[in-house]
Amino acid sequence: MGIKANIFNIQHFSVHDGPGVRTVVFFKGCSLHCRWCHNPESIHAAKEILLYPDRCIGCMACREVCPVGAQVFDETGHWIDRSKCIHCFKCCEECYADALVSVGEWRDTDSILKEILENKGYFDQSKGGVTFSGGECMLQPDALTELLKGCQAAGVHTAVDTAGNVPWESFEQVLPYTDLFLYDIKAMDSDVHKTCTGVGNERILENFTRLADLGANIFVRYPYIPGMNDDQAEKIAGFLSRWQQIEAELLPYHKLGNSKYRALEAQNVFEGTVPLKDEVEMLKKKYAADENDLYMSTLKLGQIDEDEYFGRVLYDELVAILKNIKTEHRKDKTTSDGSMIDNLMKELEDAQKHEGSADEKKIRTALKAIGINYDKLTEDERKLIKKILYKTAMLKPGTLAGNRGKHRR
Repeated sequence: MGIKANIFNIQHFSVHDGPGVRTVVFFKGCSLHCRWCHNPESIHAAKEILLYPDRCIGCMACREVCPVGAQVFDETGHWIDRSKCIHCFKCCEECYADALVSVGEWRDTDSILKEILENKGYFDQSKGGVTFSGGECMLQPDALTELLKGCQAAGVHTAVDTAGNVPWESFEQVLPYTDLFLYDIKAMDSDVHKTCTGVGNERILENFTRLADLGANIFVRYPYIPGMNDDQAEKIAGFLSRWQQIEAELLPYHKLGNSKYRALEAQNVFEGTVPLKDEVEMLKKKYAADENDLYMSTLKLGQIDEDEYFGRVLYDELVAILKNIKTEHRKDKTTSDGSMIDNLMKELEDAQKHEGSADEKKIRTALKAIGINYDKLTEDERKLIKKILYKTAMLKPGTLAGNRGKHRR
């Protein structure tokens, strides 16, 4: 029996949270309150309820089982009276349509490790591994260390995604078992950092300095938020110039996490400005050629619909896996020439381009990958498939965006 870890999701087949194909374990609870946080369900350690009204089928089963009358149906629609809610989660258990979803669970590290190692074949093929993220995974150093040890013992590359606002002793504990740190630096000026996150950055920068001086493998992430910390790039570049081995990534703000705030029925949702592509490209060119040797890369930008983005993420991740398999086929002359994989990739592309709702595109893409023709399913079968797929790691509500590591804190 391992140590218990408080997590809210395990995302498989990530390609943006470290090298290769990765599994990402998201810990619940954070020591910062970033105004733009794209995983708001990760901030509080306590288990929470997400409400997706667009999935509600109006059966009112949740209202019937709620012991305090917190589930409300009126002329405005379905909402939760959170002042009454006692977090018994009976509503989530009863909700057939997954309009009500509980977020957060205490899991044994042995079971988490077992789930991680199920994908070891993909890790080995792609030189990938596991990334521990959050929230702030370093707030649970004992559980994190147990998982890191288990992964390294199994030959799995390990990465820790952190904002650094934890005691130095936590870094000392995990350092021997961590191959890569993905380290957020949001601002150099402590006052700016406090405005952005609710706390100063003294401990964050001190921990970073000690970690870098020890020669740890660190990849820095700088979330670029116009109007908040957009004047910090040059200062961050100057700070990082002390360590030639450090690389960094600029992560432009986007609004892909806003649906989660709506699902939490949160007030005062941050409405930032998505930076223009030219603006980000200018920063990239400036610092990529800078003598500080700070490498700033960008995400794809543009005003894109959130659900369309999720569908594209699924497509990209499946294609990445297929490309890795095809590469291995070419190396091994005893296998096929890869034409079957080419055909499957073409089918995935066709599914992505198909006319229809964003949900339908996601489901078509997932079914194509396992050889099922969506058009030949009955309506009841489609509903059942949708219900099943929304319970998987790939299509579970909120997992694909949350997961893009780049948009986390």
